Amino acid sequence: MFSAGETVTVSRPGERDRTGDPGPATTHTVDGCAITMVDTTDAVTRNDTRASGERRSSVITRIELLCPPGADIRSGDHVIVGGIKYRVDGQPWPVHSPFTGWEPGVVVRLRGVSDAA
Repeated sequence: MFSAGETVTVSRPGERDRTGDPGPATTHTVDGCAITMVDTTDAVTRNDTRASGERRSSVITRIELLCPPGADIRSGDHVIVGGIKYRVDGQPWPVHSPFTGWEPGVVVRLRGVSDAA
């Protein structure tokens, strides 16, 4: 899609067996993606599991991918972008122009949470 676009890795949880245990995850790549920053937020939460009741800082980051038409990314997948693992946030949306029928690609919102430094 984008000649100088990024390659991302998609990790999909494995199918569950008859006892409900997940099978091995599968991975594949999607080439030619554009990446945009949506927002990033510092979040402070109280960790009641610690005896001292310490507060914990996290960074929540949301990014958006524009992938080529037909990109195989689903809700529930994890996507690795620039070495950082994100989770698909919501349902990927194939863009379609009602005027021309043009389908430029699939918009995928991603959300990542990491410990603050």
